Amino acid sequence: MTITFAFDLGTASIGAAVIHIPCAKTAAPAILWTGIRKFDDPVRRAASDRVAERQRQNRYIKRRRARLKAFAALLRNAALLPADPAERTAFDALDPYELRACGLDRPLTRHEFGRVLWHLHKHRFRRQGVPPGAICQQSGEPDTWRTYGEYLWNRHRGSPRTRKAVRQRRHLLAGGQAARAATRDEILHEFDALAAAQDRFRPGILPDELYLEIRSALTSDAPVGGPAKGRKGARNAAVAAFLRELRPLANAMAARFGAPDCIAVEDAIGCGGRDRGASAAARRETARLKAELAGLGMTPSRDHVLRLRLYHRQAAAAAGEPVCPYSGERITLAGLFAADIEIDHVVPSAWGGENGDDNLVLCTAASNRAKGAQTPIAAFGHTSAWSRIEERASLLPPDLKASFMLRDTQRFPTTGTGARSAHDMGRISKAAWSFFSARWPGARQIAVSPLAVAAARERLRIESGACLSVKNRHDHRHHALDAMLAGLAVADRLPAFPAIIDATARANVTTRPLRQKKGRLVAETIYGRARDSDAARGNCVYRKPLEMLTKSELRAIRDKRLRQDLTAFTDGKDAKGLSAHLHAFSTSRAIHRVRLVRRMSGAVGALGDPSRMLVPAGNHHIDIVALRDGRWVAFGATRLEVNQPGFRPRWERERVGGKLVMRLHHGDALEIDDEHGARTIRTVHRLCASNGYLYLAAPHEGGPLAMRHAKPDDPFRWDMVNAEGLRRRCARAVEMRLTGECVPRRSNVVA
Repeated sequence: MTITFAFDLGTASIGAAVIHIPCAKTAAPAILWTGIRKFDDPVRRAASDRVAERQRQNRYIKRRRARLKAFAALLRNAALLPADPAERTAFDALDPYELRACGLDRPLTRHEFGRVLWHLHKHRFRRQGVPPGAICQQSGEPDTWRTYGEYLWNRHRGSPRTRKAVRQRRHLLAGGQAARAATRDEILHEFDALAAAQDRFRPGILPDELYLEIRSALTSDAPVGGPAKGRKGARNAAVAAFLRELRPLANAMAARFGAPDCIAVEDAIGCGGRDRGASAAARRETARLKAELAGLGMTPSRDHVLRLRLYHRQAAAAAGEPVCPYSGERITLAGLFAADIEIDHVVPSAWGGENGDDNLVLCTAASNRAKGAQTPIAAFGHTSAWSRIEERASLLPPDLKASFMLRDTQRFPTTGTGARSAHDMGRISKAAWSFFSARWPGARQIAVSPLAVAAARERLRIESGACLSVKNRHDHRHHALDAMLAGLAVADRLPAFPAIIDATARANVTTRPLRQKKGRLVAETIYGRARDSDAARGNCVYRKPLEMLTKSELRAIRDKRLRQDLTAFTDGKDAKGLSAHLHAFSTSRAIHRVRLVRRMSGAVGALGDPSRMLVPAGNHHIDIVALRDGRWVAFGATRLEVNQPGFRPRWERERVGGKLVMRLHHGDALEIDDEHGARTIRTVHRLCASNGYLYLAAPHEGGPLAMRHAKPDDPFRWDMVNAEGLRRRCARAVEMRLTGECVPRRSNVVA
């Protein structure tokens, strides 16, 4: 007799099973227990993503400040930057756009030339670019300028009402009003032209040694003050989160069933088959693309190789020169590496889109900004241009065409593992094997191929026809089935198919509740305080691009006259073409952003700044309190309130005279009567402190639950209940142990 622990490892959950395998060859294995541990909670994942993004931004800002500081010291030593702080005000007042244009035709003073160099270094754009020489012939505007700085001055000159924008803003890019973005090579070309012109007017103003130092500073991206530090914490975060869940789960299984004799793990990293022929062909293709890049005078970087591969794929689809699938603009080989051509994820990464070629396409920067973090059909499906976009997408490869047709409700692709990296899965697999070796050194460890698990699942589907045998990512119990089949692969024999289906249906799904106080306290959007005259319409004011407003937001515009004009301008017009109408209004009035008034629940004034309002980022818990008359009332608390010194719940501060029945957090479990009167377990997924409602769902339900609730063909529906609904349904809070036992939590009210 052997006890086998089987696991299905993942970056978001762990499937586990305990199987008893008799020594007799004729006896069938017995499935003692199955379960799933979920730990990729949306709230925790969003918080970690924000932390990682903030770390990347802070690291970029720190390096940029260090480079600007070093460049300022270089100009100051060359007397091109004023050393006296009092003179710096006059230095900053110089118009750099005018100086960058007229510096080609007249001599500049040392400080004027320093102002030009400072502006070039501050706005030097990205590294990728085209070779110098064919620089100024790639714009759709008339070719009447010699350098990129002269092009910007032609747009910037004039009054504030007549000049054109020179900055890269999202609403300007979407409307085609922004200036063409430059490349690093164009900035170097302009620097060489300015240095040659000033050397003719004032010989010796830029010695050869200083010229080389400035040119190196314009091209270098190396951090100042030493080499960049490695990001070990970011790489190990997924492994640490995984081990925090695997250790207690494995220990709980051993405490209940004893130490295992065998450990079986479905190891996709170690056992996944590889097509060596395809890998060799891919290497030959990469070598060919690098040789082609060398012939074009480009650096064979990973980004350039990817751009060239996508260029050839779209060229083959268009039977000629490729075009942007969104705008229809042609993409030339000369402009392929410019900043106004970008690589777009058709299904955004935030929605689970992968980084493979089947989800990547070349497009213009303006179209990429207009699409945003949406699928193509969500961004352009309501516009008149969608029919042409669909026609251009039909020429692309089948997998890429399918990505174009994904709708807004299909956030998770049917292929792949979504946004999680294979590198994280590899580290997780190694960490799991190390833990098993240290925890049970005498146990036999077997890595089961995913192909064997898939074959057993297919056999189960054919023989039983049960819906649970089909891999459904909206049902977390498929992880338990995979772990069970991996353990049964070791026994080389299967029990009766009904026993497998029954064990899958009874799988215990547990989640760690989010009870910690850590996390973002206030929303990132900056809100202002509404005026007294707007108190009836809202308490917060914020800004938004005019072209991105919806019909309902038009009524929230603070300026009364502008609100009336926009309402009259869009009255009777189709909501699908609202963006085009707002773009026309924005162009005619030269208004790009407007202020809106909105009522934000729980908004408080910022300390030290009475004009700013802070909006809580999320709810921490909801207290269910029983009053003296027997009613149950809900009192919510935000994360901002809980982190205040000396926090006390509102029902205690107001002395309502009630007793605490339960305190519920995101991820807590409730034992409650269902619609038929049977006792069942529900998990808390959303807390609405404003109206006291809880959004409950069965523990095994997965996927985007809010979108599943909105789909008519999906059987899932939220179980929405308030405090009185909990009392009528005899609800009580329970603790779900890792091995499935339900333990009632302490309460001041007898249920």
